[in-house]
Amino acid sequence: MTNRQIKILRTSCVLIILVLIAVEIGVLLQVRRYMPGGWAPVLLIEEPSVDVVRDPPRHLVQYENHVLDLFRNRINLDHDDTSELPTLERVNIIREWVRQQPDELGVEITSQDPCEILAQIESGARASCQPLAILMVAASDSSNLQARRVALFGSPGSFDNAHSTVEVWIDGKWVIQDPTFNSVALDDNGEMLSVLDVQRRYRHGEEVNWVQDMTVGPPDFNEYFVDPSTLFEVTVYQMYEYPSGISKWESRWLRFSDRITGHVQSVVLSNVDFPLLSAVLSGDVDRMILVAIAVCLGGLLIPWRKEEEEE
Repeated sequence: MTNRQIKILRTSCVLIILVLIAVEIGVLLQVRRYMPGGWAPVLLIEEPSVDVVRDPPRHLVQYENHVLDLFRNRINLDHDDTSELPTLERVNIIREWVRQQPDELGVEITSQDPCEILAQIESGARASCQPLAILMVAASDSSNLQARRVALFGSPGSFDNAHSTVEVWIDGKWVIQDPTFNSVALDDNGEMLSVLDVQRRYRHGEEVNWVQDMTVGPPDFNEYFVDPSTLFEVTVYQMYEYPSGISKWESRWLRFSDRITGHVQSVVLSNVDFPLLSAVLSGDVDRMILVAIAVCLGGLLIPWRKEEEEE
């Protein structure tokens, strides 16, 4: 191989690596645009599967003991020990407690750390649906209840037409326990509904009864700035939470490493066509890009070794 050929090969490999890095950045930006919470891999499905309706996985929540102790102690300040109460009664107490924490609702909190969210609320910050949903999950976990966040969108990536709610595992089923509106969804027989149930009912033009505990006061889900029926076109199930107390860069690294290893954090169930390919959301593209970069790096090393042999 001549020196000219070596230079061409090196230049080509460097250019390809730069292009691949640019493509990867574009992939991450697109995922972040359509999915709340960053880059963690997402599984896109058209019909409900075991990923949505299954029993809670063992590591649904990854909050540490000091987080759980904090929420358990805070709840016990306002209520007697609830550990012996029936599950539904405990859930009602937790949902109402979460809703009572902020004096007002508003978009002032961006953190996804439940301890930091609670501290900001206690300092007077207003909270929106997402931080309240995070508080609900942490508070439920502190009472040995399985809970998960579900993000609702009128269309993919439509953050102006969105809401974050919570499902809790009660009597062998996921059911909505919405902390923002302190409400539950019921069918005509008074049975509590899951996000999937509501999505199906709205898809078929059926009614959903949103029942609110008015001890907390407004707002009412039925008086939300958009019709609730438009919020269930795209539902994003949060399959697990990241540890509390980590930095922004640690969180980003965890999410990116999850993409590379295929550890799915969210499951998307959509009534409408999703603009991103499943391979983009799930991290398959990222893994192909990394392999291509590794091959190009190998191409850079081959001529160097050839030069060393010639010397």
